[in-house]
Amino acid sequence: MDLKRALYNVWKENPDAACVVDEDRRYSFDQIVRRAVAVSRLIATSDRSDTGHVAIVLPNSESFLSVFLGCLAADRAGVPINYLMTPPEVADILAHAQVRLVITASPFRPLMEAVCQSVGDEIQPVYVDELLANLGQDQLDAALASADPAALDSGGSDPDRTACLLYTSGTTGLCKGVVLSHRNLLSNCESMRQVLEVLPSDVFLTVLPLFHSFGLSTAMLLPLLSGSRVVLMRRFHPAAVADLVEREKVTALLMVPSMFALLMRAAASNPSRLSSVRLAISGGAALPMSLADAFEQRIGFPLFQGYGLTETSPVVAANHPGVNRRGSVGRPLPDLQVEIRGDDDRPLPTDQVGEICVHGLNVMRGYFRNPEATAQAIDRDGWLRTGDIGYLDADGFLYVTGRKKDMIICGGEKIFPQEVEHVLLTHPAIAEVAVVGIADPLAGEQPRAFIVLNEGATFDERSLRHWCAQRLAGFKIPREFQVVSELPKNPLGKILRRELTKNT
Repeated sequence: MDLKRALYNVWKENPDAACVVDEDRRYSFDQIVRRAVAVSRLIATSDRSDTGHVAIVLPNSESFLSVFLGCLAADRAGVPINYLMTPPEVADILAHAQVRLVITASPFRPLMEAVCQSVGDEIQPVYVDELLANLGQDQLDAALASADPAALDSGGSDPDRTACLLYTSGTTGLCKGVVLSHRNLLSNCESMRQVLEVLPSDVFLTVLPLFHSFGLSTAMLLPLLSGSRVVLMRRFHPAAVADLVEREKVTALLMVPSMFALLMRAAASNPSRLSSVRLAISGGAALPMSLADAFEQRIGFPLFQGYGLTETSPVVAANHPGVNRRGSVGRPLPDLQVEIRGDDDRPLPTDQVGEICVHGLNVMRGYFRNPEATAQAIDRDGWLRTGDIGYLDADGFLYVTGRKKDMIICGGEKIFPQEVEHVLLTHPAIAEVAVVGIADPLAGEQPRAFIVLNEGATFDERSLRHWCAQRLAGFKIPREFQVVSELPKNPLGKILRRELTKNT
């Protein structure tokens, strides 16, 4: 089974079922599938690459869905690109991915023209909105009418061929292309469907960017392959989220912690607007327990924390209704193994902290054109070294304590920034915080905390140190506290620690 045949099977079950809501437009499964097949013809005739990699530079929209699925229907691999990147960054990704065809839209013409100036005529951008406008309604209707959904049940069938190529910067800032196969994505979606008990009656709000693995897999492919409805948002705005949840009777919210924090503030005065939600899962960054507690108290339903990474398609573990342990990221998904390993690469016993390693059908095929990085990440037995630090408890719940590269060693003692951050976030004056290591001639490293204060709060270092001393060992208390107006983040809301360490 591959992704396009899985989608074909969903279409056969109920082609007229509601599938996508994109602003004021609604599409059935039949309409989406026919659009994907029509787009696949354009891709098949236009792609001149040797790799079959087709870049997608589009916002969350019906166009993104149709183009990504069109790539699959044409036996190509989509390469979703963050359109917030600079032209040189986009050009580097296109060159590394060996892309020739870019499917985009006219709002991104300045970006693509700047990219093409640097790479020459190797790149062919196709602006879908302009193409549709030039076709005219009669031609468009004819093209869609002749687009046979059965085309999804033909062509390539190897589930281990590449389905998409996702570029991730990780902690080094150097982009790596994560190669995900049809099998990778299908297995992860199926495990999530089982664990979350996703039904065709579910309605997913898709506000996570679809160029990111969290959005692409859990907020787009998972509902599509479950026969559920996808409600698209181009940009996150808390009031607009509350409006859409109420209007569309959204049942599943998958967002990052910062989004849930803003939604909580926007909906706290009338939480009944969110009463249709049965499932709210936070991922992409650590969920502060203070936020989880406040959200459930004010809004009336729990936040379930999950964990994953692009290299695992992306979900590794998740809490969910009936199986939820405070502070953990849940139990590993079915058909997936997690081990905690020490510095000698041997498994550690229960409750001991080490590197989180993952084995399963969801583990990536590797990093594109980077065998050295692939060999460092995946051992000969197929175990992925995630670079994350954590432990498993006696009941099999996974706890993530930080990144291996973020760990601070102070006078021989190990400090995990996330532990310190969780303590600082319980202080009533602090809205956001990031802890990084700074060089120290005697201790090797010392922790420094970058703090964003709550509106109207004042900074009192003496009382903050006293607060920490009651909750942290002395060596874990930051040597310095620096108040900033905001923390640098990526489009998904994850804090960019490397930006903070540049000036330390």
